[in-house]
Amino acid sequence: MNKNELSNIKNSNCIKFVNIVKKYSDLTALSNINLSINKGEIFGLVGPSGAGKSTLLRTINKLEEVDSGDIFVNNYKINDLKGKDLASYRQKVAMIFQHFALLQTQNVYKNIALPLEARHIKKSEIKERVLYLAKLVGLEEKLDSLPNTLSGGQSQRVAIARALALNPEILLCDEATSALDPNTTIQILDILKKINKELGITIVLVTHQMEVVKYICNRVAIINKGKIIETGNTEDIFLYKNKALDTLINEKPVLPNNGKNIKLIFPKKSASDSLITKMARELNIDFDIAWGKLEKFGDDVLGSLVINVLDKDFQKVLDYVSKTDVKYEVMEG
Repeated sequence: MNKNELSNIKNSNCIKFVNIVKKYSDLTALSNINLSINKGEIFGLVGPSGAGKSTLLRTINKLEEVDSGDIFVNNYKINDLKGKDLASYRQKVAMIFQHFALLQTQNVYKNIALPLEARHIKKSEIKERVLYLAKLVGLEEKLDSLPNTLSGGQSQRVAIARALALNPEILLCDEATSALDPNTTIQILDILKKINKELGITIVLVTHQMEVVKYICNRVAIINKGKIIETGNTEDIFLYKNKALDTLINEKPVLPNNGKNIKLIFPKKSASDSLITKMARELNIDFDIAWGKLEKFGDDVLGSLVINVLDKDFQKVLDYVSKTDVKYEVMEG
């Protein structure tokens, strides 16, 4: 890979997997994976334990080699990269892990500076870069601290800053928030959002935490038994296509056995905020609200509601809802 080809990674349209297969002896970890990840998005890979999501993530930086199929970054096939070409490519593809992998005998400054020192960058340039990154992740007052004095969230901030030292174009996150409490998780996710927005870095994130996916990911792929089950916009996957998530989300509302249960899904910028009261008034019918939920997807709060109607009113309600921008699903009691 020459310098021009390498520099083109930052103009990448996508990371693209074509017919990817990965086996461990008799176990097929990845089976005919076809997937595209767009430049500049935050993309989630979710699935149960052992589904293959971390294996797929690690093929992007070639920590895992594939048995067949092709992987493209900016339409450049990376399968056969070796030696100096592979090292140059990996400078553009950084990674952070669940366990922070910090050098315990070195302070925060030295941990962030490590990749730069390894490439013999001038000390003045290293200092400028480290100070910039420490401020970016909110650690400018911790540069002299050793890792054993830091909280889990602070340690992950150091790991993020270190991953950004060489100005990568792609950031891989393998369960990066799994060891953190909920409040700290949100803080780390906000940093990742900031990095994505301000630096334009494409982020590919593996997690089993569904709230993480909803909070940060633009799009998501559900993986199970080494296969892509479904791919789409995060809110669409969670609000409209719940069946693919059955193995991941243990949530089933208790609904009435009598009458008909209709789940109403309110999209962003819905003009139907008063749908329930208007429908009851205009159709002159009674119904019960059986279940409701508000969920945060990125910067938006979206809602879903299950109403229970009499059998005789069922079709009237469906006809009414069909004329609005609210989606619906008939549910079993």
